[in-house]
Amino acid sequence: MVKHTWNSKTTDNSSSFTQSQSFGPFFCSKERTSTNHEPSAFRKETYASHLTWTRRCLLIEGKPIPILSAEFHYWRIPDRNRWKRILESYRSLGFNCVRIYFHWGFHSPRQGVYDFQGNRDIEYLLQLCEELHLFVIAAPGPYICAETQCGGFPTWLVAKREIRIRHVAREFIKRWDQQFFEYCKEWYAQFLPILVSHERATHSRGCVIALQIENELMQWLAFFRIGLDKELRSLAELAREMGVYSPIIHNDAMPDGSWTRGKRNRLWWSLGLISSSRRSYRVDLYGMDLYVTWPPDNGDQREGSLFELDIKDILSIVRMSNGNGLSHEATFVPFRNASWKKHRFARAFDKLERTTSGFGGAATSGPVIVCEAQGGWYNQWGRRRTYDDMFTFFGEDHTSNVLVSLLAQGITMINIYMFYGGTNYGCLGDTEVYTSYDYAASIREYGFITNKARKVAAVNLFFRTFANFGLIETERLSRSDEYGVQCSLSNVVICTRWVRKSVSNHEDEVCYPRIAFLRNFSSVSKFTLALQGVAVTCSLEPRQVMLVPCDIPLSDKVVLHISGIQIVVRMKHLDTELWVLSLKDPEVGRIAFRSRVPLILKWCSIDGQYSGTCDPNREDDETSDLTNIPAEELSFGAFRNGTFINDDHLRQDCASLVRREETIGQVYHLSVWKPCFILLSSRENEHGTTTTRDQIRLVCLNSADASTVTCNWMEQERDIWSSQEETSRNPEAIAWGAYRLYFDSQGQLQISCTCSDTNIYFLRQGECPVMFQPMPCVVEQHIPYCFVCVLTDKMRLLSSLSTSSSSFIRWTSPWQSAYLDWNMIPWKPINYATERNPLDHLFTHGHCLYRCNFHIGRRLWLQNELTLKLNCRHLAVVWCNGKCVGSHLTYSHHIVGPGAVNFWDVSYSGNMNYDLTPYLKKNDNGVFENVQQQVIVLIHNFGQGRQPFVVNDVRNPRGLLSASFHGIPVEQVAWYISGRNVSELEDPFNTVGIPLEDKLIGQIVGNNPFRYSREDIQRGDENTRMYYQEMTTLVSSETFQSSSHLSNVVLKLDNSSFLFPVYSSAGMGWWRAKFRLPEILESFDGRLHMPLALCISGNAHCFAWINQLQIARYVAKVGPQTVFYIPCGLLLSDEENVLTIMYYTEHETAQVGIRITPYFVDSKTGNWKNEGFETISDLQPVVIYQFTA
Repeated sequence: MVKHTWNSKTTDNSSSFTQSQSFGPFFCSKERTSTNHEPSAFRKETYASHLTWTRRCLLIEGKPIPILSAEFHYWRIPDRNRWKRILESYRSLGFNCVRIYFHWGFHSPRQGVYDFQGNRDIEYLLQLCEELHLFVIAAPGPYICAETQCGGFPTWLVAKREIRIRHVAREFIKRWDQQFFEYCKEWYAQFLPILVSHERATHSRGCVIALQIENELMQWLAFFRIGLDKELRSLAELAREMGVYSPIIHNDAMPDGSWTRGKRNRLWWSLGLISSSRRSYRVDLYGMDLYVTWPPDNGDQREGSLFELDIKDILSIVRMSNGNGLSHEATFVPFRNASWKKHRFARAFDKLERTTSGFGGAATSGPVIVCEAQGGWYNQWGRRRTYDDMFTFFGEDHTSNVLVSLLAQGITMINIYMFYGGTNYGCLGDTEVYTSYDYAASIREYGFITNKARKVAAVNLFFRTFANFGLIETERLSRSDEYGVQCSLSNVVICTRWVRKSVSNHEDEVCYPRIAFLRNFSSVSKFTLALQGVAVTCSLEPRQVMLVPCDIPLSDKVVLHISGIQIVVRMKHLDTELWVLSLKDPEVGRIAFRSRVPLILKWCSIDGQYSGTCDPNREDDETSDLTNIPAEELSFGAFRNGTFINDDHLRQDCASLVRREETIGQVYHLSVWKPCFILLSSRENEHGTTTTRDQIRLVCLNSADASTVTCNWMEQERDIWSSQEETSRNPEAIAWGAYRLYFDSQGQLQISCTCSDTNIYFLRQGECPVMFQPMPCVVEQHIPYCFVCVLTDKMRLLSSLSTSSSSFIRWTSPWQSAYLDWNMIPWKPINYATERNPLDHLFTHGHCLYRCNFHIGRRLWLQNELTLKLNCRHLAVVWCNGKCVGSHLTYSHHIVGPGAVNFWDVSYSGNMNYDLTPYLKKNDNGVFENVQQQVIVLIHNFGQGRQPFVVNDVRNPRGLLSASFHGIPVEQVAWYISGRNVSELEDPFNTVGIPLEDKLIGQIVGNNPFRYSREDIQRGDENTRMYYQEMTTLVSSETFQSSSHLSNVVLKLDNSSFLFPVYSSAGMGWWRAKFRLPEILESFDGRLHMPLALCISGNAHCFAWINQLQIARYVAKVGPQTVFYIPCGLLLSDEENVLTIMYYTEHETAQVGIRITPYFVDSKTGNWKNEGFETISDLQPVVIYQFTA
């Protein structure tokens, strides 16, 4: 490994400010120097052979590489056998990089303990990325935000109240905390040595290309300096000391220029606001986040809330329940059928290049990195919108709009946050988010690839494959430039970018490749594009995007001038360009070619039944000149069955070629209106001999097939990822026609198909793959080595099986029940005044319980009522002497108020009064005196704050904030607390905080089911049975079929649905049953994947585990989640699976519905279709068949 000799003055003290006696100038100009004076700056001169950069892009192994990245949270994918599949999906969709937040708290359950094994194995994850040829932007924080508990900090660290987390003393005020930094140093010392061996700067096959320090640490807020230079500088120097040599970046919370200039702070020093004129910290590369679209807020719970002005508390507060709990029926405002604002979107993106270039420093000396480009948005507790609603709001085009708009600004390093969200299993999420972290992302939580993802893939594939023409390092052309693309509509062409250096080697044909970025924010879908007087028609639906290549040389005599058809991907096939085009049925698309030699068109329909030839250079050619037809008339329906030849025969033509003389020379216009294969060749005369030369092959597909295209990147990335010892070569290849197609590192095609897939096409020079057959007509005339795999029979069988009863799970045991006796819980006596905060006991995840024992004192005249005034966060349910009194929820989406999710939780407000009088015990004489009374308060904490920006909310109070008795005097008051100390758990997040929880769900050997063998887990399951032996089995399997009395039995609705009675007087109860996976998963010789969901409904609060992993938190009347994904890697295919449900309710009687079902979703969006609790027989579940070609 290459090592640096760092500046010997780079010590902990060198980062501190020192008082200077001299004054610099009062004002200083903006410094735009490209020199980074930081001791921790990246050494470009040392590592340039592996990693460096230019003004516009990153150079890896000397090649300019666009970094198209997607966020990956391994800690939200608890079953690590899914890591590879999701990363393969990223790869197949055109990404070449992932950014990974490494979660400190996930790896450190308690102080001094770090876990990097099992589903925390970072070494395995980085090796997997290298195997899949995915670069990594590593983001180890220490703060990561990401809507996770404590922003990624360990709970044990947050519990140390003497430490200033992120150096925040209070809101908007920071003071350096050396003790906090020492703990950060401990985390880096554990994590960074793993990272070092995977750096690209020092290893030719390393995956790590950048290290992101901290997260969204703003340097300025308006005119106020809020960031500490020492905070970033110390972490950066610490990383260097530990052997990290990658470029260091930071993600600005918004395009604000933080940490990019490294300018001297003379102004603020001279004003006395800081104590040194030392340069501010400067990163190697400037990074930023970009979020511009938020769903409307009218999905909140509106009715059923009390608006109360508490004179003592001064503030007006809002609660989501009345004194009787959540028992009333609330009326909700439906989620509005809104869409994101186009003008706001354009305003945020279209001046980004100008904005960032004005920052100077790192923003102009290297490529700008968008560390978080919006790929959706998270949802919150209490919203009346679901992730399906949010996916509909963003639509299929938002993320592709984000990507194209950023590329149009010359940004070539982009990370989509999120592209796959994942699951907040247990209590992994922070105060705002519930179990699902679907994020309305392109790949849904259960792994379904949506049309949204495919539209992003089309952009990725185009930009990466056309990068060889120099389209990474480009300059923007003005709108009036004659070399720019013009459009007949405004608000369509964002800009045209061009390569200043010609890529043509012919003296008579100089080409400057250009790319036009189209984003249709008009209401018209058809228009005309023109370049240097040559026009082509184009079709683009509103809100859709398109990349238009211009001036692309195909040979020394033929050039693509401009395309009106969307080009998806290009490759070299038999030393000739091959492009895949996406046709918009039923419309006509056109491409214009400049040529100094005659061109001839050969075409063949996809099925090989029809073919034809078009030679526009012959005088007797009868092809119609479609170039004179107006754009609005160029649709398939405007012609006779697609017939464009001047005869009366109904030929199934697909394309035509017309020659025209333009001002720039001879131009050939290619028109295509049906899917087909096209060969465009030239007739050349050399030394008196006429020869035919292939110029380009085109695969014209309908938009549905084009959306499934993927390609084999191995040959294109050979110089980047292959070691010197590797000599094997993988020919370039493309494939299309299936749900998911992926080329592995050996060049083998991995196929995942659904019931709707029929044919898979494979195009690669070489032998015919297994299960495929050649396409004779296509091979002979147009595109050799084209193969097809017919899936019709197999998919028909799969479809019939998936709609049969074999797609339901099989219950293999009767339901068992248990009830938690409050007296069996280990209670800890506390001083009410100082020890009631659960954070001080590390009872921070999920629930905590309080018990109050008291006696009634001597009553005065007219004192006949006893009221308990409670203030809790967030959901509280109260029992008095075994009877449920009621509940209330204090939770707000605002940043100031009682229960505020972020910033200032007004902790002295949010009280609720409970009348305990009807529930008090009496002695034999019928009086309250001399009888011990007991109150149990069960509090569900939705999560700890995450300390964003300069907000100090990570220690906002939780649990019982205050409690007081009013009315009848009480005495001998004793308070107790109980919960689950998360620092004692192997996985601090896999819990809901209930004492004895581990015994009731079988976590005898530990609460991380991915760390133990199946034998250990089965042993724990056997030990758990003892806790259920004394508890009555609700019903037998025979009773399920005949029971109809819901008051005392479980009602079986169908093969997978059950309805349970629930009573508040029972306190907290548990259900347990076993099941096997559907028979369909055993019906095929290949691998079948069928995601399953746990559906919960009713008016009781439920928490579910499957095989000891907590996968569902259902809060009745708060929601919004009712459908919970069951991670497929958690389920056992050849053994019984265990479902455990914990429940409680504030209602006297309630019902809970439980069902495990396949996903029935819309095939384009992945939105849930099975809304009803009954079985829907006419829907088809998601079933994916996987095999290797």
